[in-house]
Amino acid sequence: TVNVTVGATGSLNLGNDTTICSGNAVVLNATTAGATSYLWQDGSTNPTYAVTTTGTYWVQVNLSSCITSDTISVAVYNVPSQSFSVNPSSVCVGNPVTIAYTGGSSALATYNWNFNGGTISSGSGQGPYQILWFSAGNYNVTLDVTDNGCTATQVTNSVTINAGVSTNAGPDITVCSGGSVQLGAATTAGHTYQWNPSTD
Repeated sequence: TVNVTVGATGSLNLGNDTTICSGNAVVLNATTAGATSYLWQDGSTNPTYAVTTTGTYWVQVNLSSCITSDTISVAVYNVPSQSFSVNPSSVCVGNPVTIAYTGGSSALATYNWNFNGGTISSGSGQGPYQILWFSAGNYNVTLDVTDNGCTATQVTNSVTINAGVSTNAGPDITVCSGGSVQLGAATTAGHTYQWNPSTD
């Protein structure tokens, strides 16, 4: 007579293949009731394992001399740069400002541009975009970039829109040869003047 004992293998499931963003970790948990030992692919023997890099991970669990195992793949994606340029950062009313993405991301990335809460563009566009402001003031342009589910901290750049300058040299006039007339183009303080033809 031979007595045969069939050991229980238990139920081990590390979960579905998954993705995380760089700088984060996913903790694989192989804790199993009745387990006497654990063995991960790198030789570690804890019931849990923290993953921070792309790879395929496996664990073997010993249950009363019976071995059960599972494998999982983890992909780590980079957090995209949120940097962008604003050129120029200060213009007069009615002149264009050009914004463009200057960071690094994949072809799958999406971009959400807005200023002072209003959407400029949302979708796959990196720019450049030309924007015209018709009201003087200080504006904030913000950008969110999401790539493979990873989004970095939102970046904000400021734009100053200066009020336009108006002046009036007066109506057309006629003077006699040898005579002269004094032209005036007074505006508020702080402006410079360029006459044509130029004068001293």
